Amino acid sequence: MLDACAVKDQKTEYKLENTGIWGDVVRYRKPLIINDFEQPNPAKRGFPVGHIPLKRYMSIPMFVDNKIVAVVGFGNKDFDYDDADVYEMIMLMNGVWLAVENKNSQLKAEALAHQMEAMFNGHEAVMLLLEPLTGKIRDCNPAASAYYGYSKDELLHMTIQDINTLDEAEIARLRMKALKKGQKYFTFPHRLKTGELRTVDVYSCPINFDGETLLYSIIFDVTEREKAYEEIRYISDHDYLTGLYNRRYFESELARLEKTKKLPYAVIVGDVNGLKTANDIFGYQVGDKILKSVAKILKKSTRHSYTVARIGGDEFGVILPNCGDKEALEMIERVKIAEQKHLSDQYQVSVSLGFQTKSDPDKKLEEVLTEAEDYMFRRKMMQVHSIRNQSVLLVMNALFAKSKREMEHSRRVSIIAEKVAIALGLERNVIDEIKLAGLLHDIGKIGIPERILNKPGRLLTEEYDIIKTHAEIGWRILGSSQEFRGIAEVVLHHHERWDGKGYMNGQKGEEIPIQSRILAVADTYDAITADRPYREALNDEDAIKELWRCSGSQFDPRVVGVFVRILEEESENVAEIKE
Repeated sequence: MLDACAVKDQKTEYKLENTGIWGDVVRYRKPLIINDFEQPNPAKRGFPVGHIPLKRYMSIPMFVDNKIVAVVGFGNKDFDYDDADVYEMIMLMNGVWLAVENKNSQLKAEALAHQMEAMFNGHEAVMLLLEPLTGKIRDCNPAASAYYGYSKDELLHMTIQDINTLDEAEIARLRMKALKKGQKYFTFPHRLKTGELRTVDVYSCPINFDGETLLYSIIFDVTEREKAYEEIRYISDHDYLTGLYNRRYFESELARLEKTKKLPYAVIVGDVNGLKTANDIFGYQVGDKILKSVAKILKKSTRHSYTVARIGGDEFGVILPNCGDKEALEMIERVKIAEQKHLSDQYQVSVSLGFQTKSDPDKKLEEVLTEAEDYMFRRKMMQVHSIRNQSVLLVMNALFAKSKREMEHSRRVSIIAEKVAIALGLERNVIDEIKLAGLLHDIGKIGIPERILNKPGRLLTEEYDIIKTHAEIGWRILGSSQEFRGIAEVVLHHHERWDGKGYMNGQKGEEIPIQSRILAVADTYDAITADRPYREALNDEDAIKELWRCSGSQFDPRVVGVFVRILEEESENVAEIKE
């Protein structure tokens, strides 16, 4: 190939300027790669006489003690040279140079073989030698035996297919890829002798072993890494609270359906009813339980092919591929039936659902989602009053379940307030409102911790401050329902004082609704005439004295006078006492 540079004897010298591109690596002291001789290149200095035409070219200087001792050139490979070729050739030619220059090359080669064997057998990494065509294990190091749980003799009677759980044809295809250096790095599921599955990274390349080409594989256990990756992938696609898919996945699945153009498909959107009220009343832990219950209902009501996602705080979405109106309506009906099982819960679980089907390829996805949401909101508005009223009743049941004392107290206050309202000559609708307000006046205590609500001793200042919030909580609960909105105002002000020193708004005198003034007297009377763990109940005589004492400061004097008269009429033993 290089007649002008043919080595005729060891002492022949050639001038650098006569070697063309072969001399460039000496000038630059680094490898040279030219993959396209058709393009201009400053490194193309010509060829020595007799040089064959080149399409691709790689030249590498060989160094010993930082001196160039040889130049190795390669030409006309079928595809481009790259840094990997440079690296492999440097490693190869360094070995060749050692063999040529070292008089003790054979001894050193044997020593190197012993060293490699020691590394193979002593290395902690799992190492296997495989036959590329059959997958038979030809050799293994002690680390392989320890890892897989088989003895060396057992492994040498096995193939890699006995360990790798992928399809046998796929394993064979990947072995051929490694043999042709098409891929050097793989991640596989490997089964240990115990049956345990582990995930491993395999670095595999062909080597010449006793004149035979084998695959040399180094194996690392990466099970924990893959578990972490899987968890990250799960988190990126799923809602942390409900375990359903999240909005990102929901939107990507819709986009995928749009690209496939497979029609029809239906989209259901839903909004949880009363979640904000539940959070205000019971706290976010109960709100989270409601969301989980809704998610469970939706999941159980869907087919395996459906995509169920939480797409907002209280919003859910379902994608029904290859489905139309019929399937969407059937699913909504299954959800309604499943909700009935939760009617006995202290909190209500329900979701308003709407849907839309896409069967027209020209219809935009945005229109489908908008129409589904509009349908859902129309259904929600039809249900909202019924849902809120049921929620109020459920809250009262929950409060009475927390404290039997509260239940009995509320019933007595309701009876007393009705009697006072009748004696004051109020209209029938106002009397009915006061009666119901008496029953519901402490509904806000559902938001008070049970340890405070049922505390046997006197309340600390900070505990009493918490108790005082029950009026506002009750106002929010009752105000969520159209039916109870008037009563909500009564409940909000039933701890106001005639002198303006009460709560929640510091109203005084006639500013306070008459219903609230009646409740204040009835509430206090029942509280002081009932036993408490930290004090005995007052008898009627002492209770009336206490009411008169607070008349004009805490209570409306007219309401106190009417109530005392009622007590006198009901009991001949109660004397009229005034201070």
